Amino acid sequence: MNGIEMEKFHSLSITGRYIYGYLCLMHVIEHGNVMPLPQSLDIVLKEFVESEMLDKWQDEAESYLPSYILEERIDLNPCKSISNERREELALYYLSQNEPFTKVLEALLWLGISNLYVGFDTSITFTYIETIVRLLLDYGIALPDFEKVETCHVTQKGGWGEITKMSLFV
Repeated sequence: MNGIEMEKFHSLSITGRYIYGYLCLMHVIEHGNVMPLPQSLDIVLKEFVESEMLDKWQDEAESYLPSYILEERIDLNPCKSISNERREELALYYLSQNEPFTKVLEALLWLGISNLYVGFDTSITFTYIETIVRLLLDYGIALPDFEKVETCHVTQKGGWGEITKMSLFV
């Protein structure tokens, strides 16, 4: 894959893959004149690697998914942890951003959600990080340095990786 060997990601923990996906999202923001992340969204994104309470994180993260926020039928929307006002603010924010941003954000959130309640399976989160990397390449956006996440090895905490601060990688 142009500029990065996807096989490298098999050596990363879920935390490492998520951090790399977050770094990709930051590259999309820098590359595409995208408005900075709303603070509430940025907090939720960072919480995945900073918290041990991922069941609580999942409830909130699902409420931030672009596909749910932009769903026309609010009764189908699982936005149980955010107000209608915040939902409207996020909808306006998502609609004003470029296509790679919303696609990368969606894949990043699903990367975090996808493997929460089953035993570690590298193929589950690999699909999402591969989608994120392909999106950046398809849109001509530079990939982050893989070396930033090399220390997030798959052998840590049964494949999950260590709890850390996102600020150490950004």
